[in-house]
Amino acid sequence: MFQAMRRVQIAASDFSRSRRFYGETLGLPETGGFEKDWVEFSLGPVRLKVVPMRPGEVASRNHVAIVLSTMTLDRTLSSLKERGVTVARAPVEEFTGRSAEILDPDGYRVIVFQPSELHPDEEWVPMSRVEDLVRERLESERSAPSRRKSAVSSAKAKEAEKREKERERLRIQKEREAERKKRERERARALLAKEAEKKAKERERLRVQKEREAARVKAERERERARLAKEKERQAKERERQKALKEKEAARKKAEALKKAAVLKKAAAKEKAKKKAQPKPKAKPARPNEAQSSPPSGESGNN
Repeated sequence: MFQAMRRVQIAASDFSRSRRFYGETLGLPETGGFEKDWVEFSLGPVRLKVVPMRPGEVASRNHVAIVLSTMTLDRTLSSLKERGVTVARAPVEEFTGRSAEILDPDGYRVIVFQPSELHPDEEWVPMSRVEDLVRERLESERSAPSRRKSAVSSAKAKEAEKREKERERLRIQKEREAERKKRERERARALLAKEAEKKAKERERLRVQKEREAARVKAERERERARLAKEKERQAKERERQKALKEKEAARKKAEALKKAAVLKKAAAKEKAKKKAQPKPKAKPARPNEAQSSPPSGESGNN
């Protein structure tokens, strides 16, 4: 794209004053120039070029710029536009070649320069040599009008070829874009299919998980029912055992009561038999005085 960074360029509001400043005041050696069109100073590999401002311009920092050399100005500008670079000034013809201006991100100018045949290396050319080259070109143009026509035809042919190449380039670009879009669609379909498969797997996983959860809950319920049935059976057995124990205890108490009653009855019968077996006591004889003094009980009652 670019061949070299050759110089720094300053657009001066007063060309003569700036020329005196850099040449006489600062003492920079003047290495080239052409009347009041431009002047160059050199002190090392990079040169300083001072040019007058264009009509209507006002002095500002944007009138200081670096200059980059290229052999294909139009192609370079097209490439820079594709990269998003701002072209501040379209190509213009100058004495030494063609130039355009671009802007850096901060708005500073960068001059893109393509040297002409009269000024191929951007070095200072003696005026006599310039006049000779101009004279040769004029004589060549006057003496060969047919060559001009052929050049025009050649230019037209080149333009047609260029257009054909541009059409071919656009066709290839369109095919590539179509292929890219096709790949994008296929990739999108693949992503959708993958996403659908992922969702289907997730649904299947949730279904299996739900079935397992239902089976687990069912098994838990079955175990709980079995446990409750077992507990109920155990409680029934416990009630039967308690009932049997109560009946046994009642039978024991009844047997004890009957035994006690039999013992008491037997004791009473023995006591009765014992009393019957004892002899009756004999009656004592009454004393005579007692018999006379105490009337009979019947009589005392009648009185």
